Amino acid sequence: MVLNSDTLSDESRLSTLRTIVDNTTDADEQLKYAKLLIENSEGQEDYSYKVNGYLRLGGANKQKGNLTEALQAYLTAAQISSNNQDYISEADAYTNVATIYTSNEDYAKSLQYYRDALELYTTKVDSQRLAIVYINYAYAAYKAQLYDSSLSLSEKAVYFSQFSSYKLIEAYAQSNMALALAKKGFFTLSEEKLEKSLEVMAANDDQYAIADCLIEIGGVYIEQNNLQTAIEKLTQGYTIALEHGLKQQIQNGAKFLAQAYKQQGDIEKAFSYQSKYYTYRDSLINAEQIRKLADLRTSYEVGQKQAEVDLLTAEKRTQQIIIFSTAGGALLVAILLGLVYKNYQDKNRINKVLEEQKQQLEELNKTKDKFFSIVSHDLRGPVSAFAGVSHLIKYAVKDNNHEELLEIAEHVTITVGHLSGLLDNLLRWAMQQQGRFPHVPEKLNLNELGEEIKGIFATTAEGKKIDLETDISDQIQLWADKNTTMTIFRNLVNNALKFTHQGGKVSIKARPVGEMAEIVISDTGVGMSPEKVKTLFKLQAKRSEFGTDGEKGLGLGLQLAYEFIEMNNGSISVKSQEGEGTEFVVRLPL
Repeated sequence: MVLNSDTLSDESRLSTLRTIVDNTTDADEQLKYAKLLIENSEGQEDYSYKVNGYLRLGGANKQKGNLTEALQAYLTAAQISSNNQDYISEADAYTNVATIYTSNEDYAKSLQYYRDALELYTTKVDSQRLAIVYINYAYAAYKAQLYDSSLSLSEKAVYFSQFSSYKLIEAYAQSNMALALAKKGFFTLSEEKLEKSLEVMAANDDQYAIADCLIEIGGVYIEQNNLQTAIEKLTQGYTIALEHGLKQQIQNGAKFLAQAYKQQGDIEKAFSYQSKYYTYRDSLINAEQIRKLADLRTSYEVGQKQAEVDLLTAEKRTQQIIIFSTAGGALLVAILLGLVYKNYQDKNRINKVLEEQKQQLEELNKTKDKFFSIVSHDLRGPVSAFAGVSHLIKYAVKDNNHEELLEIAEHVTITVGHLSGLLDNLLRWAMQQQGRFPHVPEKLNLNELGEEIKGIFATTAEGKKIDLETDISDQIQLWADKNTTMTIFRNLVNNALKFTHQGGKVSIKARPVGEMAEIVISDTGVGMSPEKVKTLFKLQAKRSEFGTDGEKGLGLGLQLAYEFIEMNNGSISVKSQEGEGTEFVVRLPL
């Protein structure tokens, strides 16, 4: 690859990276090369490469739904541009900041940033840049329900787009016009513009724009009570968003699909999509809340450390005054040297203590960050799902539909079960971290434990049509704590069921190997990448993923299982391949 060439100059490398990042529409690829562009531009005289890197980094994060990271990248680009009096680049950054506020539904701020950006374009700028500004400006006006303004701004975008060879620009402008026209009731003209825009987007593989257009137009059809067309458009957009990990579009699509199915009377599907909407909505909100908490905590800690530094500085100044004022004579010199030596030792001791405290504080904060993130990410999702239950119950009661009420009750029961299991894991993890979790080893019949686990998950397995089987000799006896051992097996079997498709298979087998019992829990599920396997048993805030039926998994449970296995003097290993399933091998003392 040309980027790996040892003979490539810095300028050529930066130019190549910018070309790559400017011409890819895949979010993951753009994220990767934007970071490389920023890294390689450090220390370079030409700041424009770094600005471009941060702008593309923001764009990639926005596509992936990471709005906090996107906003930070755009603001960094704006600051660098302002420091270099590059008002054009600063305006570019402002237009992107405005798109973040559009995503957060803060349309007043969004529109203000677009106006600020246009004011910064006081010098002559290229038509393509103006077209992009007007496209985004028009979309914000559309979201703010200013449909006439949106059409006017879209027409300006179309005008400037004709001077650009980048065909997607006109497609974006036409899609905005299609949305505004649909809101004003001109559906035939809206459909014509939308279809032409989607063709251009598809030809350029811009899946983000396609998903966004389909979901937005689907929402308009719901308002017109054209539910069949609405569901068709929404399903297409939602599927594309899922395939490409577009969180904002997944959230919007789930919200509109829940609304459409509710109006259609399909309560089960309405509940399913409403639950997914709350889950994705909370995942997008939580990232910002956690960041603000982290910022407040960091500010507090910096203030505390600064106070300690000021105190040490004052003490050092006082000692210096005493030393100089008492200087003189051999005896005084000796005393002075003694004081200096003692001060040196005290300073080293204090610095060592402060460094140890700093490291302990950093480790503690990392653990707290991970724990709080898991709690907000895994706990608020199922809790928020209850928010829509009352509406669905009222809807079913009004129709006197007892069958739908029973279906809703079944969904609630399953959700409560998942929530209860999560709370149990959180409690056990917290107690174990504080050293207060009881650990009483005893003789355990492994076959009986396996049958108990099989009974616990029989309903879950039956619901997904998964074959859950055990093959454990009645002669195998463990020497372990029963509560922690059951927690280990519950979490591993629960994960296996979550990530196995309907009609799959999960098995629990065991055999004695020397002084240990080897328990193998395998499934025919989705499997994992080698990178994920390497960090599987490390507590990470952003690792939680959805199961094959939308269940949450790979969060606190595996960390808890790993710690409890170590507590019982055992070990665990995992083999997995994407698309072919996973095999956990647990070894516990006989």
